[in-house]
Amino acid sequence: MSKKTWPPSPSASMQSEPDIHPSTLPHHPAWDLLEEVLEEGGGCLLILDSQDHFARAGTSFLERFQLQQERAAGRCLADLIGPDLARALLEGEDVWLPGAGGEGPPQLFRVRRREVLSDGRQILALVMRRPSPTLAPWEHEDAGLEALPVPFLWLDTEGRIAWSNRHFLELSQRTEKEVRKKPWWGFLPKREREGVEALWRDRRQRPDPWKLESRILLPNGIELPVRLHLQGVTGGCLVTFQEASRERRLRSELVELQKDHFRAQEMAHIGTWSWDLRQGIFRLSQQACRIYDLNSGYFQGHESDLEKLPFHAEDREFVLQALRKAKEEHHLQSLRFRVVNRQGRIRTVELEARLERDIDGKPVRLFGTLRDITHLSKTERELQLLARAIEQTSDAIVVTDVKGHITYVNPAFCKITGFQESEALGRPASLLSSGLHEPEFYRDLWQTILDGRPWMGMFTNRRKDGSLYREEASITPVLGDHGVIEHFVMVARDATAQHQWEEQIQQIQRMESAGRLASGVAHDFNNLLTPILGYAEIMLYDTSPGDTGFKELDEIRKAAERAKEMVGKLRAIGREQPLKMEVMDPNLVIRGLEDMLRRSLRDDVVFELQLAEDLPNIHADSLQLERVLVNLAINAQDSMPDGGTLRILSKTASLDRRFVRTHPGAHPGLQVELVIEDSGQGMAPEVLKHAFEPFYTTKEEGTGLGLAIVHGIIQQHGGHIQIETGLGHGTCFHLYLPAVQAQANPHRPIGQQKFINGHQRRALVVDDDASVVELLQAVLQSAGFAVETASGGEQVLERRQQGPIPVDLLITDVVMPKMSGLDLEKKLREFHPEMKVLFTSGYFDIQRYRIRKGPQHAFLAKPFNMKELTSAIRGLMESQV
Repeated sequence: MSKKTWPPSPSASMQSEPDIHPSTLPHHPAWDLLEEVLEEGGGCLLILDSQDHFARAGTSFLERFQLQQERAAGRCLADLIGPDLARALLEGEDVWLPGAGGEGPPQLFRVRRREVLSDGRQILALVMRRPSPTLAPWEHEDAGLEALPVPFLWLDTEGRIAWSNRHFLELSQRTEKEVRKKPWWGFLPKREREGVEALWRDRRQRPDPWKLESRILLPNGIELPVRLHLQGVTGGCLVTFQEASRERRLRSELVELQKDHFRAQEMAHIGTWSWDLRQGIFRLSQQACRIYDLNSGYFQGHESDLEKLPFHAEDREFVLQALRKAKEEHHLQSLRFRVVNRQGRIRTVELEARLERDIDGKPVRLFGTLRDITHLSKTERELQLLARAIEQTSDAIVVTDVKGHITYVNPAFCKITGFQESEALGRPASLLSSGLHEPEFYRDLWQTILDGRPWMGMFTNRRKDGSLYREEASITPVLGDHGVIEHFVMVARDATAQHQWEEQIQQIQRMESAGRLASGVAHDFNNLLTPILGYAEIMLYDTSPGDTGFKELDEIRKAAERAKEMVGKLRAIGREQPLKMEVMDPNLVIRGLEDMLRRSLRDDVVFELQLAEDLPNIHADSLQLERVLVNLAINAQDSMPDGGTLRILSKTASLDRRFVRTHPGAHPGLQVELVIEDSGQGMAPEVLKHAFEPFYTTKEEGTGLGLAIVHGIIQQHGGHIQIETGLGHGTCFHLYLPAVQAQANPHRPIGQQKFINGHQRRALVVDDDASVVELLQAVLQSAGFAVETASGGEQVLERRQQGPIPVDLLITDVVMPKMSGLDLEKKLREFHPEMKVLFTSGYFDIQRYRIRKGPQHAFLAKPFNMKELTSAIRGLMESQV
């Protein structure tokens, strides 16, 4: 069914045109006629576009809603007259509209006819309808009084409120329960109630409407100016209210501002407060009450009530004292304190204040804001903690932009690198580059972090002063809000000390490995040397210098002696050579070498001694200590081919645990420090790395054992050795030896040697090396001993089962298969308590077997010559138990 088009369009083209702006809507004469007919009958004309927006209306409609044609054009009908009333009009329901001219009681209307034009515009013809005399307005076919956009009351014959719409409730700031069945003049100021009641009773039965200027008393005491329109009707009276135009506008704006203000406070967790200094009244806004968790939405009380606010117990006195001081001095600085809500939760709030003065400059009011900063305070604490952690950490932290330019450095970075913050900011991170890394190293790094992945590794970087340092670092991309890399953060730790410590550990491990290797080799070598050296000496004893073969035998003996010395060096490397330890003054040892060193050094080498007075004693082997000093002095001379200075110093040093942690092998406590310093060529880093390794040498004629021996001797004394050197800067050896409180032993000269007398004495020789057994048997028999031999302890015990074996002297190897020499000595001691025992061994670490010392025990290291053997046997046999 096609739509009706009424009135006819002025041109055919208008029928196909889309909606045009209402302000340019063409006027049609038929509309004037329709408007005139409708308004003569008390009706209204309303024209809308296809979107239910206002297009045009008759004068009656405009006046009822106080609209202007031009200003209303194009606006949504719901915005102009309210959504409920607009809906009712469009749906053709009966509606109540404001009285004519916007005044007087509302009137009931019906949409008599609604025509829709071909272009979508709508014409609504509204005619007045008389209400049923038997029904109240709110009972009249759901006539839409609630949608009426003005405050409205229906009064009964006694002036009591029978019904009110929501606009009146909003205007009076009351609930329906508070107004229902109450005399309507009860909401006016007391001074006006009696007069208004009398006027109403006089005019209530008159049919003509009347007006009244008055005020509505709001609950907070404010009086709101209004204009009342009253119309007597059957069974009561209709009353509409209209705020004075200016007051209404201001109130509307004020209400909106208050709403915005409240919403802003709510969103920002900020409340307001004021303190009337004259009257002592303290007020809190609704949001402030929420912060304090008060029951009421608005707090007003005397200043003495401030103590009732839920301050945190630890902050209460501080806050109250600050408020009391503020009243006296009319000044209050910002306060930050805690409050406790009813659930026991703690909130942190911040109070800001301003002072208001009257026209005479006298303080009248303190006012300000109260802000809940619980989350902010927590965030601030976390940020402060994070900032302190970053500023105080010992690790360097660097932030760069995506191009690698530095935007932040922490103090640790400045301490490690030597660059000040101002020198680093804005510069590329490559300012630390040492040039020791290959380009591929940096390409891999950048590829990793630009892919959004963290990078971890080691740098060798260069400080501001040019020195190198090792750095263990991690670099992590920092993403922005959109997931794009915006920065990089590097956390780096100076690993120089750790790297040096690891190298020292590796050096110690290499030395230990070398020592174990030397120990194993020397054991077999000692067993071979012992018979070679022994038989050569026996044959030389029976041969004269002019005899055939004497020269060759002497060369064999000399070669064996040199081999013995080499084994001794290996034993020093392994820190397992026997030491003759005694308490001594290290200065005396150094001074005893002074003349010899001065004669030995070249004329172009200046020799200096700087020995500390009152130097503590040490527990050491003087011969081995001399060996160390001479070895280092010779090396120092070799490092100064063009001459220089050799300086030996002694002093007291105290090593703390920090030093010990970074110097493996060192021990804390009081130490004697011996320093051997030269002004020679120094060592390159690669040479220093292998300085103590056996057989490592930079000299064509060197054996590579010198520094290895020095290291072994110092370690065997429980000391520590440290080298400071650099190419062109000389070398400085620091020897640390533990100090002791005991007194130094006096020097005892060795008496003249005597020959062994073994007449009527029995000796038992036990060794798993047959050549050693034969040598010892020959020597002992030549000295008059009756000798029995065995290849092991188990063989001796088997013979013991067959009968007693008298023994005055037991010579046994310590380390043998199946049964050690120590175990054999224990078993034989049960039968021969007066037996003397001489232990022998070719192993370096013989000290770990804890060989007892005393008049019944002695130890002789292999290889040994006849002089050493006879001296050891004679010492045992002549000792008294």
